Amino acid sequence: MSSPSDELFTEITRRVSSGDAYLAQDNSSQSYQEYHSALRLVESALKDNPSDAHLSELKLTCLIKCGWSLCQNPDEVDRAFTYSSAALKLSFTSAAVRCLHAVVCSTMGCPEKALQNMQLAEDLDKENIAYAYNLSLLYAETDSAKAASYRDKVEKNCPGLCAKAGGKFLLEVLQNADSENPTDAEEQYNLGKKYINGDGVEQDYQKTAEWWTKAAEQGDADAQYILGACYENGNGVPQDY
Repeated sequence: MSSPSDELFTEITRRVSSGDAYLAQDNSSQSYQEYHSALRLVESALKDNPSDAHLSELKLTCLIKCGWSLCQNPDEVDRAFTYSSAALKLSFTSAAVRCLHAVVCSTMGCPEKALQNMQLAEDLDKENIAYAYNLSLLYAETDSAKAASYRDKVEKNCPGLCAKAGGKFLLEVLQNADSENPTDAEEQYNLGKKYINGDGVEQDYQKTAEWWTKAAEQGDADAQYILGACYENGNGVPQDY
């Protein structure tokens, strides 16, 4: 039995980061392909290392991301359900898994199961205000008072989120994502994603590159990889192979 190599983990991370970048551009089809490629690598490695905790965590992450990318398209909800069900078998206590399953159930026309799972997600991780936002959407047609209560909670903790999300379900929200000058590498990376996608801000590839450069300089692996793609394609920076 051989231990998984650093090169394997690097490639898995690269695939997941690439999927994140495509999803930030609303390219759910391509993001799914990247996530699924990462999942195949993880599952192959698990055959030789079934007790590897890191690989097991990566498998759960890939299942969630595969399901999330698919549920962006209502026509793919059945496939998304396959991934959310597989993720639930791995972890009943993952807030992200419960959130995914709730969105899938909602898309499939099962509002009670959707509410049950989203409520569990918020109970498991009250720090992720995305779940409160999602609950405001789920209650919108059945309980206006509860929907308003959750919207108030969201606006108190993350002003402007409801407007920026545009009625779309969210898997996660960085609490400081509205900061104009974040200093944390992860926040800088995510602000770059906002600019490339025009999410709440005017689309600006140059600003995307600027924020990803700041994050990369702090050692953020995702930013370093995607910034390389920016230079290769000349997106926001001079093209440099």
